[in-house]
Amino acid sequence: MRPHELLFYGGTIQTLDEARPAAEAVAVQDGVIITVGSLSECRAALGPGFEPLDLKGATLLPGFCDCHVHPFSTVFYNMNTNLLGVRDMGELIRRLAAAEREKSGNGWIIGCNFDEQHFGEPRMPTRYDLDRVSPCRPVIVMRHDGHSVLANSHALEAAGISASTPEPAGGIMDRDEHGEPLGIFRENAVPLILNHVPMPGMEELVAGTQKTFGIMLGCGITSVGAILQTDPYGPGGRIGAFDLPLLELLREHIPQALYLLLMGRDTEAITKAKASCLQGAASSGRTRVGGLKIIADGTFGSSTAAMQTPYSDQPDNAGFLLYEEDALFDLMSKTHCAGYQLAIHAIGDRANRLCIDLYSRLLQNYPRPDHRHRIEHAAMMDAAMLRQVKELGLVLSMQPMFIHSDSPFLEKRIGRARMEYTYPLRSILHEGIPLAGSSDSPVETQRVLAAVECAVTREGYVPGQTISVAQALAMYTKHAAYAQFEEDRRGTISPGKRADLVSLSADPLRVRPEEIHAIEVCTTVIDGEVLYSR
Repeated sequence: MRPHELLFYGGTIQTLDEARPAAEAVAVQDGVIITVGSLSECRAALGPGFEPLDLKGATLLPGFCDCHVHPFSTVFYNMNTNLLGVRDMGELIRRLAAAEREKSGNGWIIGCNFDEQHFGEPRMPTRYDLDRVSPCRPVIVMRHDGHSVLANSHALEAAGISASTPEPAGGIMDRDEHGEPLGIFRENAVPLILNHVPMPGMEELVAGTQKTFGIMLGCGITSVGAILQTDPYGPGGRIGAFDLPLLELLREHIPQALYLLLMGRDTEAITKAKASCLQGAASSGRTRVGGLKIIADGTFGSSTAAMQTPYSDQPDNAGFLLYEEDALFDLMSKTHCAGYQLAIHAIGDRANRLCIDLYSRLLQNYPRPDHRHRIEHAAMMDAAMLRQVKELGLVLSMQPMFIHSDSPFLEKRIGRARMEYTYPLRSILHEGIPLAGSSDSPVETQRVLAAVECAVTREGYVPGQTISVAQALAMYTKHAAYAQFEEDRRGTISPGKRADLVSLSADPLRVRPEEIHAIEVCTTVIDGEVLYSR
């Protein structure tokens, strides 16, 4: 059988490979890059029946990797009402009421991506505000960061929640002065509501999955770090516990390579997933199970990130940790000693300090080379923390779009002094720490080029922590591949690597920084197949 061969030429080729940063052409055979070099060299490497792909002046880059995505939460958000950009309570009610009118039957009305920080006077809507949406239906609203959910009185009734409902460890249910629930649930209290949301039908899930991963193709994303729940105790509640079975059912509708980080209370789910068809011979290496994702604290937006001193705008609140220290270390130890990767969500400086200290203790007690354990978000790290991160060989996974989303309120929330070491991108790279980029979707947009621009400009916030365009692109290519133990397969345009590529309407290395977000994805190629074309 004749091999499938492609020749890319006729544009700018940025390989991001230090051994050969630029090239005139790229030759691909059966989904693998075989030659990178001059047009004549690449032609000579191919047989007579190759397919020429003229870039027509576009810029070719390695395909982007979004290494921290909640895929089925993203599907869920895309299937429901998007509240992004709502500016006041009236607009919130109007959008939800319109969704209620369009939805037949008596199903739940669900809004997503809500951010009260865009209100003139930021405050969380209560059950009584949301009662105005519908006289008879449950209504819930997912906050932008996914760490808080709001519910109306009908949703509380459907979930059996009353003044006597206890709060779970690591969770808060806001109450009035009489102890009545206000319909605001934070962190580990979120599943109290989400456990009662009806599961969508399979036809809806297939359509939602195709739409969601199609959007990723349009962003140039060729591989994804997928975070999946394995039990009802994660932020998705009971529905989240179906993440793994859903992936097995829906994998054929997902073109991207997947690297799985599983959420659970032990390592049993990781072992089972590795033995399943997801990582069996049938997967052809397109799905790999990496390790365990743990959430140590909350977020700035929900005022639940664990801080060493109280928030500047809330002197009685310093956030909180979601684990007792001994319980967290025990889970880390079991995962590490089983040979798996750890990825721990930490945003506040107290949470990051704890993670670094526990990683230090873990690696001292149980040394292991090339572990590549990660801290996800790593939002607040001072110079001393970063030096220790480097010494421990940790990888940091960050989301530059957080800078954009947090900028309207962050200085008021944490104060100017703490802003100086919040999202410290330049300091991280100065220390030589691997820095992977991601969206935390559905929290942020998956438009990689918008995130690259945000990392380069920071929109003026703490300009001393800006990084170069090349450094920002590396976050979503070779550093993301390293974070997933895939640097031999992806991340640069180099011989022997998968032909996962993206062509762009302009070269991000040559346009003005504030124009990067406007660059369009022309084509997305996975394993040598053009799966998206503008």
